[in-house]
Amino acid sequence: MVTLTNQGTRIARTVTTNPSGNFVFVSVQPGTYVVAVELSGFKATHTAPFIVGVNETVNRSLALAVGDISEAVTVAAVSPLLQVST
Repeated sequence: MVTLTNQGTRIARTVTTNPSGNFVFVSVQPGTYVVAVELSGFKATHTAPFIVGVNETVNRSLALAVGDISEAVTVAAVSPLLQVST
């Protein structure tokens, strides 16, 4: 998930990437923005603030770092009751 946030208005828009990881925001108003990316299994990342001007195309590339892998395994066992016969 990719989120574009206008730093002046705090209005955020979200898009998903295509299979190649590319994304596009259209009809963006001029202003200062930050792009943030989140994906399961990776650390969230964001760009430094950048300015979008009137009728300007802006390209931003982001690299995702592998996140921490945490897994919990619970093992429970019950011993059968033994009956002693005499």
